[in-house]
Amino acid sequence: MVIQIKSNHGIQVSEGIKITDDILITMNNDLQRALLKPKAERHWIMVIDRKKCVGCHACTAGCISENKLPPKIYYRPVLEKEEGKYPNVKMSFTPRPCMQCDHPPVFPCVL
Repeated sequence: MVIQIKSNHGIQVSEGIKITDDILITMNNDLQRALLKPKAERHWIMVIDRKKCVGCHACTAGCISENKLPPKIYYRPVLEKEEGKYPNVKMSFTPRPCMQCDHPPVFPCVL
């Protein structure tokens, strides 16, 4: 039995297993498809949707942990900016991508 979740939150039942709106499943499927290609044909890129950034700094913490950085060293900061005037004030966040490599593996993809 398959439960297929549609974007209008309706549920459709049919044979097999497929969930269409779960972003983690979509990302995993994309990764598996990319890994089937020969290494020379794989291209990786990171896209940042600034509209979805809430300033949680999880990307900064993950980078610090992954790269075992010393205190107060940040390869991937999130810049914060207060915009507007009272009472219409909002915060905007700009996650800055990694900038520590001279020749990052993603660079050829963005040319």
